[in-house]
Formats: sequence, structure tokens, C-alpha cells
Amino acid sequence: MKKTLSFLLTILILNVLAQKGVVIPTTPVTPQKSPSVSKPKPVNTAPKPAAGTEIWKVDATSTPCTLGQCMLIKKAGQKEFEIFEDIIEGFEFTEGNTYTLQVRQTLKQPPIQANESIYKYELVKVMASTDSKYSNISVPTPTTNTGAIVQIDLDYGTIACESGSEKQCFLLKEKGRKEYEIFNGCIYGFTYEAGNRYVLQARKNGEDYDFVKVIKKEFVEYNPTKISCVNQRNPYSSTIQTNATSSVKDIPATSIPTSSALDKKWYLRKMKESEGSSFTTDDNVLWIQISTFNDKLKGFGACNKFEAVVRTDLVTSFQISKLTSGYVNCGYKKLEELFYSVLQQADRFEIRNGNLILSKQWKYLMELTSDPNQKEETSTSTNYQPVALNTNTVQPVPVQSITPTPTANTPPANVSAASATDNKEVDELQKQVEELKKQLEAKKQTDAAEAQKKMEQEKLQQQQEAEKLKQQLAEIEKQKQDEAKRQKLEQEKIQKQKEIEELKRQIAEKEKEVTTTPSNQIPKSSSTNSSPISETKPITSSSTVVKRETETLQDNYETVKFTVNKGNNIPEPEYPLRPYYLDGNTLIQFERSESSFDMKVKGAGYGGVDRFLTAFSPESKIQFKDGNMPRIFISTESKSIDPYDVISLCKAITQKDRRRFKIGSSKMFGGARNVSGNIIPVEFKKIRDTLFEVIIPEQLEVGEYGFLPIMEGESNILTSKTVKINCFGIAP
Repeated sequence: MKKTLSFLLTILILNVLAQKGVVIPTTPVTPQKSPSVSKPKPVNTAPKPAAGTEIWKVDATSTPCTLGQCMLIKKAGQKEFEIFEDIIEGFEFTEGNTYTLQVRQTLKQPPIQANESIYKYELVKVMASTDSKYSNISVPTPTTNTGAIVQIDLDYGTIACESGSEKQCFLLKEKGRKEYEIFNGCIYGFTYEAGNRYVLQARKNGEDYDFVKVIKKEFVEYNPTKISCVNQRNPYSSTIQTNATSSVKDIPATSIPTSSALDKKWYLRKMKESEGSSFTTDDNVLWIQISTFNDKLKGFGACNKFEAVVRTDLVTSFQISKLTSGYVNCGYKKLEELFYSVLQQADRFEIRNGNLILSKQWKYLMELTSDPNQKEETSTSTNYQPVALNTNTVQPVPVQSITPTPTANTPPANVSAASATDNKEVDELQKQVEELKKQLEAKKQTDAAEAQKKMEQEKLQQQQEAEKLKQQLAEIEKQKQDEAKRQKLEQEKIQKQKEIEELKRQIAEKEKEVTTTPSNQIPKSSSTNSSPISETKPITSSSTVVKRETETLQDNYETVKFTVNKGNNIPEPEYPLRPYYLDGNTLIQFERSESSFDMKVKGAGYGGVDRFLTAFSPESKIQFKDGNMPRIFISTESKSIDPYDVISLCKAITQKDRRRFKIGSSKMFGGARNVSGNIIPVEFKKIRDTLFEVIIPEQLEVGEYGFLPIMEGESNILTSKTVKINCFGIAP
């Protein structure tokens, strides 16, 4: 009976223990002290999500750029934010908020405009943000039932769980999903080694997972960081371990440099074109950006963005792979090709006074600066002396033979002889170095003397040319004065001859009258008979007035006489938007000249481009006397039209067979130049609705002028063939 009760009691105890999940070990288990786990600062490894996408962090502030305001972004693996001069399709940035984005970068399809990126950026997902419009974003959790075994992929890098947080989270993707997602949970029983990509089997445990087994482990890059859960059901689920026990051998951390003095954005200032000539610029258009940690170089030529692989020992060596560039053609394609060619020739670098100097076997190629505000021309020339080749530093003497170590059987005299030979060779080499130093110093002095002599010769030549120009100007001025005197004498001579002829005619008529009148005839009263002289005077005066109406100029052009009208009862012009001058009570139009557009390229494009309207005749047929201008009027089509937006008055550049009106000028890379020196400022006085008087505030100089239509933008200039302009001239 006692045995039966004992047996039943044993069965009951075992049943209770089984229901509570207690396992009774068959052998005694010695408890092991768990190793202490240190918790260093988290390491921000650079995650790489699905193929073709990247994780970008967007700063809360923007910065001025060529587009107006640009975002500041930091890609995975970068330490500092950089300016992003483009747009992300599907994303709207709000100042004051930070973002973590998943972005896809693809190549654009042609055609691609000048200065446009060859890449297109599309938003895949906003992974984290402080922006209220993205506040409903949450990391979706798998829909697998709790307890089910699933297959998950872990990427080889981690990311901050929240913006500004040091806590690191996995990038996890369950089987069947396309994109990685931030996993702010725990995989119990699993130690994650950063730098490896995993495929795991795990069992769902609420929002966490219980590790089952590793299906695949793929090494991507070395990273000593390890991550595991501190203990079960810890809300702060993951911590970073660098010394956790693992079946994989730990590799100690190494001091690999992640940045260098080369890792900047460098702007071109000077570049070798050919022997003895170089190209200089300060427009910050041509630039390169170097990342030695990623062996990456990118930049912008005169037309396209480009990328390449760069290799350097961070001391002197520098080598660039074949460039990958866009296909945009622009007016500066030759300059871009020269920039690419010279850049790929470089095999040495040196940073001096904050400038990057690239060379080929220490022969100067180009110089760049990291300061975009540095506009001064660099003093480095193609004859610069690199620091690495400075003769003041004695180079190590190469050992050409190895002297065997003397033994007991080797006489000491031989050792002394060998040492003496080596010392002699060192002395000879030192003498050669000293001789080379002397030659170099002499060469420097000779070059300096020659440069000084050349400078003095150029200065003397410039002075001689200036004196010669002064003499030529004095001769031209004298010729003008002589010509003016000669013309004045000719005019006086002609006038005197006319007066003599008139007097002769009057005398002849008087003699004829005396001979035909009888001597005893009494002359009539002066009231009824005027003398022949008085009768002829009106004829002479009338003839003189007729001849003074116009004066002949070059090519039979004539100065215009007009009747001054100071009243405001002005007739309506026949055509609007066209200037007329007032002769009495009549509006008369100016010369309507057909002009063509032409361009003048200076210095093969390096000096910029000037644009003109050209009329193919040297003078206008309408000429006004200097200081005697008529009143000028113009009408508009409606009250809403401002006459200041209709026409402008411009002085022409006269040539042998044409008049050229300068309407625009631009620099090498498209910057506008000031051409207001040829524009005559005018005012408009309103007479009545749609009728205005053109007021010229200053006396016009002798020369040719034209009223030009004001055009909006250069598109009209490029598409139009000819333009009618209203011309006149000021005669001396």
C-alpha cells in the first residue's frame, strides 16, 4: 500500500512539474558565469538597401545654390553633409525638419540639357522624419502568425533607429518583401556581425524573433562590430558588442584612415594648355570632389558631370581611371575635353598654401583651390619646384653592393678598406649634390636677370608705343583742325564769289537802265519806282533762303530744316510704337532702316560674345544740325503700354559701309556684361492718352543714332532675321 501511494505521489509531482515547463536534467549542470559585456559607443555603419537604392539623411537647413535654395544631404559612409543641387521626385522638403530617405538613382534618357545632371532621383520611402506630414509613417511588421517560422534577410550595415539617436537598428526584410525596413526589435539567441549579409530562419515572437538557424552568411566588408540582445524581452533590445563570444574569430580594429586633406571640393584656377601657355579662370565652373576612403572622384567639366576611380597613397601618388561623363554638347566642349585630358595625365599631387597642384612626373599640369571665394590668380607657374624634389634635402644614397659581415677569418684591414671605399663614394655623391645646388642657384639668378631684362624691354616698348599713339592722335587732331579751317575758307570763298557775281549783275542792270533812259526824262517818285538794286535784293534773299534749306553731306545726305512748334496741339501719329519728329504742325517719320542681327566672338570664345543690330549704310539720310534737335513724339496702342518698354535710343558704331548698334554682350560662361555705355537715357512726357513726347536730357554728340525696339529675352533675337530701326544723325 505504501509503495502504491509513493508511486502515485511521484506521478502527480512529475505531472505538475511538466505543466510548469520545468525540465529535470539527467546530469548535474554546472552554472557558468556569463561573460561581462562592455557597451562602447555605437558605430554608425553605412547601410546599403536593395539594389539601385541608397539611404540618405537630409539636414534640417538648406543653403543658397544655383537653383535658389538646395538641401544638404549625407549619403551612407559620408561624414559631412554636401549640397544637393537637384530634386528628388516625389519628395517635398520642409525647412526645420530632418529626414531619412530611401532614394533610387537612375540614368536619364536623352536629350539632356546643358548643365543638367545625367541622373534622376526618385523617392522610394521616407524611413524616418520629424515632419508632421510624414508623422503617420511606421515600420510595417510582418503579418506572419506568432510562432510561425519565417525566413528573413539582414543587410550588412545598421542605421540609427531614430533621428539624432545613437541606438542602432537592423535593416530587415522578410521573404516575399522587396525593400529593407528598419527593425527596432530583437532576434533572441543571435549575434549579428556587422559587415556580413545574413539569411536566417527565425520564429515569430510578438514583434521580435527567436533565432532558429543561419541559412546563408555572405561577407561584404570588414567591420569588427557585433550586435546581440542583452537579455530576453529587453525593451532596449540591441546593444553593440566588440568582444562578444562567437564561433567566428574576432579581428582586432585597425587604424584605417577614413579621410585626408584631398577629401574636398576643388575649383579649377589654372590649367596648362600647351608648352608656354596656360588657361586661367575664377568662375568656379570646372571642379572636382575627391573621396579617398571610397576611391571616388566626381566633378563637372564645362558641359557635363563626370565620375572616376581615384587611387592615391595620400602622400604624392595620384592616378585617375577612365572618366564616365554625360553626352551634352555645348559651346565649351573643347575646354571640357582639355580638362578631362589634363586631369587623366596626373600621377603626382601636392597641397601647397591650401591649393591642390597636380603634375605628371612633377611637371606642372593644373592648380585647384578649395576656397570658391579665392579669385586671385595663383602665382604657381609651369616651372614650379615641388617640395618632394627640393635639392636642399639630401636623398638617401642607394647601396649598390652588400659588404659581407667580417668573421674571425676576415682581416680587419679589408673591413677598413671597404668602409673607406663607401665613404669615398658618399663624398663623391655629396660633391655632385653641391655642384647641382650651385648650378641650380646660378640658373635661378640667370632666369631672374633675364626676366628683369625682359620686363624692362617690355616696359620700354610700351612707353614707345604710348608715345607713338600720342603723336598719331596729335596728327589726327591737327588734320581735323586743318580740314575744318579749309572747309570754312572754301565756304567763305564761295560766299564771296556769290556776292561778287550778284554785284556785277546789279551793276550791269544799272548801266542798262541808264543807257535806255533819255537824259531829259525825269525819274518817277521813289514810292512808285524802286531802284534795280532794291528790286533784285528780294530775289537774292529768296535764292539764299532756298539754298539754305538743305546742306549737302557725304553720299548726298542732307541736313533737315524744320519749323519749331512749342505748342501741345500735336496731331495723332499715323502708326503707333514708331517715333516721329515735329515740323510745324506735321509729324514726319525718321529713316526706316532694315537691320540684321550679327555676333562677334572674341578670343575663340574665351573673351565672350558681343551682339549687334547692323544697318548696311554709313550714314542716315536724315541729319540734324548739332545743338538743333526737333521735338520727337511716339504713341502707344493702349493706355496700359509703358513707352519705356517700347523703344530705346542707342548710339551707333560707324564703320566704312555700315552702322552697328551694340545690344548685348556676355562672358565666357554666360555672364552678362554691361552695354549701357551705348544707350542714351531718355524720358517720356505724357501729352495725352497714348501720346508721349520723347525728352533727350543731354545734348547729343555728333554721330549716328537709332531708336531700337526693346525685345524680351534673346529668343526673339535668335529667331528673327531682320528688324526695322528708326535712324537719324547729328551733323557738325
